[in-house]
Amino acid sequence: MDTFTYTNFKELANFLHIQLIAVPSDGDGMSPEGLMAACRNTGINGVYLMPTCSNPTSIFMPQPRRTELAEIIRQFHLLVIEDDIYSFLSAYGHTVPDAKPFFSLLPEQTVHICSISKSLCAGLRVAFLAFPDRYRELLVSGMLGINLKTVSLNSEIIAELIESGEAENIVRQKILSARKRNQIFRTTFPWKSFLPLSETDNIERFFHWLPLPAHLTSGELELLALQKGIHVLGSHRFAMQNENRSSYVRVSIASPDTEDDLRKGLLLLKNIFEEKQMNFFV
Repeated sequence: MDTFTYTNFKELANFLHIQLIAVPSDGDGMSPEGLMAACRNTGINGVYLMPTCSNPTSIFMPQPRRTELAEIIRQFHLLVIEDDIYSFLSAYGHTVPDAKPFFSLLPEQTVHICSISKSLCAGLRVAFLAFPDRYRELLVSGMLGINLKTVSLNSEIIAELIESGEAENIVRQKILSARKRNQIFRTTFPWKSFLPLSETDNIERFFHWLPLPAHLTSGELELLALQKGIHVLGSHRFAMQNENRSSYVRVSIASPDTEDDLRKGLLLLKNIFEEKQMNFFV
């Protein structure tokens, strides 16, 4: 998995006694060279990927990088767990070049997971799986052991939203809202980003990954922000190893109730950044 990755997956792996190996990433996602080295040196069995707007770094993995990784995965017969919860941001963006999911590239080696919690409604707790038939019995058994059963009413509601076309309307409204909120973010933090984004990368993110001022750890930033009523998540929560584990903070632009709340919160956060930078240079 990536050096910074989804916290719940880390906790689940720890609960199941699964050893996780961090693979370096760049602005396009997981490094092919890093994955190749992990395959040769550690004997890994699988790869966990969030190719569209990875959590927490918000990186969108372009098609050339997906193709490179797929070749390595095919060569070493790895299983891909593809968490594509933010795929709808690409599907309706219209400005992002076509990027195929790993399930399309490696259908016999990929378990594709897509929850509706971000695109439609978190409270309904419904997700979809696409997987090779040989994993069916194992997956069904595992889900029954962990989850027992998705509530039938929830599944019916989601099915009705999809079949009626209302699901697409909800997604479009969410993307329009995200577009406005991203503009507020870019106005407040015009110089801040994890890595330079490609000119063709125009998906509307729900969160951003900010590098921190010198001598300010992500844990310290969390506390300073909380004192001002702002809840952000530091990179130490997502880090797979100690190197640079406290150098970033994830800022959600979707959580505040209103655009005005978002604007106020971002300005308070910006003040913390600027105060720490000024104190460092003084």
